[in-house]
Amino acid sequence: MIRARRAQPAPGHPRPDSPRRAATPGRVAGGIILANAVALAVFGIGPVAQAQVALLLLGVTCLGHGVLASARIDRVFDRQLLVVLSFVTGAGVFVACNFLLFHFEHPRAIRLVNIAVLTTAAVHALFAWWRSGARQSRPRSDHRNVLTTPEMTLCLLLATLMAITTLYNPDWGQRGDLNHHLGAMVTELTRNWLPPASLIHLGLQIFLAAIDCTLGRTNGEWSFSGYGWVGFSFLACQFFLVAYLGKRFLALHGPWVAVLVLSTAFFGAINYPLFALDHASYLGLFNFSGYFHNQPQLTATVIGLSALVCLLISRTGAAYTYTLAAFLAATSFFFKPSFFTVLAPVMMLMGLLDRRRLNLDRLIGYAILVAVAVSWWAYPLIFDIGKLETDLLVRPFAVLFHYSSRYLPEVVLRYPLLHAAVTLILSFALPLFAASIAVARFRPGSWREDMPWLREALPILLLFVLGTAQAILFVENNRRMFHGNFTWAFQSAYLATLPLVVKLLSLVRPRALLAVATGLLLLHLWGGALRYGRFLIGSW
Repeated sequence: MIRARRAQPAPGHPRPDSPRRAATPGRVAGGIILANAVALAVFGIGPVAQAQVALLLLGVTCLGHGVLASARIDRVFDRQLLVVLSFVTGAGVFVACNFLLFHFEHPRAIRLVNIAVLTTAAVHALFAWWRSGARQSRPRSDHRNVLTTPEMTLCLLLATLMAITTLYNPDWGQRGDLNHHLGAMVTELTRNWLPPASLIHLGLQIFLAAIDCTLGRTNGEWSFSGYGWVGFSFLACQFFLVAYLGKRFLALHGPWVAVLVLSTAFFGAINYPLFALDHASYLGLFNFSGYFHNQPQLTATVIGLSALVCLLISRTGAAYTYTLAAFLAATSFFFKPSFFTVLAPVMMLMGLLDRRRLNLDRLIGYAILVAVAVSWWAYPLIFDIGKLETDLLVRPFAVLFHYSSRYLPEVVLRYPLLHAAVTLILSFALPLFAASIAVARFRPGSWREDMPWLREALPILLLFVLGTAQAILFVENNRRMFHGNFTWAFQSAYLATLPLVVKLLSLVRPRALLAVATGLLLLHLWGGALRYGRFLIGSW
């Protein structure tokens, strides 16, 4: 019997099924992970400590994957999104379990339970992977990956840059909030356990304290070895989720995805004066880049972005994705409540608008969102502890005017309406310009053909409106009046709105107007880069 010879590839061209091509994404990720490991080692975190934390985070991801698989929604997502959602879901479940365990004040029991749970999750994930390969069943996901390898590489590289410059070295940058949230609060938690003396949001602190206990650090010590890989993981998820929102739901493609990822790192308000390295655009204008120095904000925003992605997927009818979105939104509340205050109303509203899908999935999601408020009210009553109260005061533009009055010209400060207009223009020059061009070209009755992605943009727009309203209207009626704590929700919402901003930018025509829009984009990026520089030199 004569067998046909397989066609040989041309010299210099690999076979279509070449293992070299298939291994490219894994090799890129491995190289970037190795670069982070080397950077952490340079800053004094040894390979053993790094390996322990990395294995624990892998176990957390396996735990999240097990939860998604048990609900049979793991095949709804592509493999990239499945990994991200497994990580954030696992983090939420891990924190919830340790929240209960920390009430028993028994470090050895906490360590044994965590090791048992994470080991079981890892073994289950390994067995499921082996069984699917042995039976040659269909892939774990029925969807192709949304981001390409170069796009994923850019996300990981920017996460590495931000992690090395803002997290790994304890001697760099403005460390006040970071050292308080990751140092003093974690030490206090591992010494006094739960319940706390006063009810505050401790999701991130419980996560890090649980890492300490699981690794045998039970005497209240804390080190950056616990947060180095955690912070990098959340940063990588942040860049990925923003790019995913833009590419899947708003149909961004090509170089615009790269523009979006870069904007996620450096987009900020236009600085005034343009080259001034001072307090100009931190609280005096609208910014979203608070994750440089506030890690609860970073983690809560990433978990909230995951909830937003699941909310948009749930509108396609995928089973139990709304429940997952509600669980992730609730998890973000216990890390930091800001994003939840705008995300929960949008989720409730979108569920009510889509009454045709009022099913068990939606009802469970509503129950989870309501349970968050109930638990926050009931917990202090059960344990007879105090609660951090926030006295709300409506004073439009109070925080923004307080800081921007230090550097804007006197002629602007003389007229409040002009002051407000300048503040909005410097903060939203590109979004306002691109949206104006889109509205001018809008044809009534043809939006389904011209902008089929507009339906997906509605929840994002609602987030932006609610977040902006909080930042403009509210201040705290106490000594923290000018701390800008009501701007955190806006920062998260603005980050979620960036995919829509870049989408509108990509639609600007003709070329002359596109050149103007590109110039505004560069000014926004320069403002964000100055903010990044101010963080590194430790001066606000």
